[in-house]
Amino acid sequence: MEHSKGLLKFGGVHSWEIFAMDDGVSICTIHAAEPWQDGLLNVKHERTIAKANAQHLVACWNGCEGINPDAVRGLLIALKAIKDRLTHKGDHGQGDVEGAVRWASAAIAKAKGK
Repeated sequence: MEHSKGLLKFGGVHSWEIFAMDDGVSICTIHAAEPWQDGLLNVKHERTIAKANAQHLVACWNGCEGINPDAVRGLLIALKAIKDRLTHKGDHGQGDVEGAVRWASAAIAKAKGK
């Protein structure tokens, strides 16, 4: 099974549907409690949080457009290793720019799915 491609967007008033911009497929709907389920102040607060969660999910998905999701952890490890190499930390040598460039190139290639 394959997931939707491309960017997401969201919309709604009391619930927020997140859907794919390319094919219009619904990804999920985030609901907040209805006024009769709890006190009115709690509902307003819950709706604010639900909307913020929907916005955050869409921003994360859209921010990762074009990145291989399996490579994200490796990118963090590579960035730390690059920083260590360029700041003379660890046993990688002092200011190993060439080594840092190799780590960066490998991480970028994996992120692009190559």
